[in-house]
Amino acid sequence: MHLPAAIMVTTGTAFTRSFGDSIAEELGVFAEPETLKYEMTAADKYLVVASDGVWEFLTNKQVVSITRAADGPQDAAQMLWKVCACTHT
Repeated sequence: MHLPAAIMVTTGTAFTRSFGDSIAEELGVFAEPETLKYEMTAADKYLVVASDGVWEFLTNKQVVSITRAADGPQDAAQMLWKVCACTHT
């Protein structure tokens, strides 16, 4: 995928929650993720697993709308990325 130069320059890098990142841990960044247990049923149509890089910019409703419009999982991921990248700039 070709990224426009403006997006590559302006998106930057956020803190990671990498295991063993002792420097970030000293600053209050921890590797323990926020988790939720949910039992899926036949009524569930999508499972979106995303980081705060998505949820910081989009609501649940927006993510569902984009996912519904996609032509499959790869297309949904690319569409979500593009919307978040454009929102961030």
